[in-house]
Amino acid sequence: MIGTLKSMLHSRETNIEMRSVMTKTHYILWFGGLLLYSTILFGVYGYLGLGSENLSVYMETVKENRWEMTKFLYFIGKLAAGLLYPLLFTLYFTVLFWIVFEDLSFRGVWKLQLIPLIVMLIAKTIELIFMLLLRVPEHSSPFSLGIMTQMLTPQIFWVELAANITIFILLAGYLQYRIFHKSLDYSKKRVIITVSLSWIIYILLDGATDTLFRIMKVII
Repeated sequence: MIGTLKSMLHSRETNIEMRSVMTKTHYILWFGGLLLYSTILFGVYGYLGLGSENLSVYMETVKENRWEMTKFLYFIGKLAAGLLYPLLFTLYFTVLFWIVFEDLSFRGVWKLQLIPLIVMLIAKTIELIFMLLLRVPEHSSPFSLGIMTQMLTPQIFWVELAANITIFILLAGYLQYRIFHKSLDYSKKRVIITVSLSWIIYILLDGATDTLFRIMKVII
């Protein structure tokens, strides 16, 4: 994987690197490691209660044992989310890119999605650190458009949508562009449209999901 990342800076070498660096064993080890890291990372979010700010209001209306159960379930939910995130993330982009670039194998496209997955896990790690240091919610991350949007509108959906537009998503999209255009020689227009649309759909789905969870927390 390190060789693959380095080779992206030298696009002529990448075609060879993609065939030699990521063997089946390498892929299983990398993906397994990312699954474990993601589960631990999301577990830390759950253990510290990050993202559950609205549930604190709920604490005043329930008995202590029920509140402890609520926190435990939130933690378990985060662990499950951490386990599913790498699977759903890579599957989503693999299906879309495989449909467009039909001459590539499904397995080959899946392997390529480890690179943006690593970027997104690094992003969540950095955001975790900033949330602890600055004591701000996820939608107020300094790496997204969330803060700016909060100044323009109080609508939860638009705030959550903007909060999902980060410099890390731009970086992940750029790396996908490098792989499919610069390295695998697909047309620039085709790659840009595919990458852009896939991330737009991703951001919309993520924003809608985050909005739903925030609304549910407020109702609770």
